Amino acid sequence: MMVEQTSLQAFTDICDTGVLGEMQLKVFNTIKKAGIPLSHYQIAQIMGVYPNNITGRVKELESVGLVRCVGYTYNDTGKRAKSWVAV
Repeated sequence: MMVEQTSLQAFTDICDTGVLGEMQLKVFNTIKKAGIPLSHYQIAQIMGVYPNNITGRVKELESVGLVRCVGYTYNDTGKRAKSWVAV
């Protein structure tokens, strides 16, 4: 997956200023390292946390343009869920 230069700069600026929190950074890195679209449930499984710990962080990352929804999937519980990738 190719990272846009503007997204990389935004990520660098956020990290340099400390605006990106520890959990946001962990969520971003999990999505980026996966290289495939992931649902909140899948991100939580990989990180070993509950999905409710992920939802807000993904929304925050979306609001600063670091992740985007690329469609929907069905997770292990059978629920329809958005799939996220790093931008």
